[in-house]
Amino acid sequence: MKFRISRLLFLCFSVLIVSCGGSSTGSGSKGGNTNPGTTTQYSLTTDVSPSGSGSVDPSSGTYDDGTSVDVEAAAADGYKFSKWTSDIEATDNPLSVTMDQDYSLTANFVETTSKYVVTMTISDSLNSAKNRKFGQKDSATAEFDPNMDVDRPDRNPPGDALIAYFKSDGHKLLEDYRASSSTQLTWNLQLQAGSGDSLSINWTIDKTQLNGTLRLQSSDKNIDVDMTNNQQFNFRAVDYDSLLIKYQLAN
Repeated sequence: MKFRISRLLFLCFSVLIVSCGGSSTGSGSKGGNTNPGTTTQYSLTTDVSPSGSGSVDPSSGTYDDGTSVDVEAAAADGYKFSKWTSDIEATDNPLSVTMDQDYSLTANFVETTSKYVVTMTISDSLNSAKNRKFGQKDSATAEFDPNMDVDRPDRNPPGDALIAYFKSDGHKLLEDYRASSSTQLTWNLQLQAGSGDSLSINWTIDKTQLNGTLRLQSSDKNIDVDMTNNQQFNFRAVDYDSLLIKYQLAN
């Protein structure tokens, strides 16, 4: 009898051990805090390129899984925001980030300041060459600057004269300079060949800083010359009496 009771007690005790015992397993996400009973969190870190070109708000932080964070880049003077790189590539600013993992973001900026002077030599087969200048300078503005821009003399040249000037807000300019902080510019070059045949334009660029492209174009786009990689262009004078010079800040 005692043996049966002891055996029964042993069996009951074994059942209790099995019922109360056991094992547990866990899984985690990249970089997240996955401890039982806590909310998963992820970290945000940021950087700027090049150094000193701007800032990012927020610059870093830890956020609950699924939190939407607006990250905004602010450019320093002389720069503009270009794009986000690292874990996300985008051009939105601010950028909305859903925190479903650890994120590293780099705000990329480009310089907006350009300083240069282009000297153009314009000639035909009959007249002496004409020198004309344009560019971007720190002290220039978006308007006519009487202490910097140079007006063409107010006269009517003969019909066989070579004429070349920049048409700008009612002015006929021999030299036309614009603000160094401008990101997009157009110069309107007016032309007349005295010989009635061909025109030749040669140019040199005195570059202190040129963070964009210069293109010599016709309004019909049949002429499109990259002035930063070429120094000369020839064309028939009867085909065009004006050309456009366009500056565009690099992206």
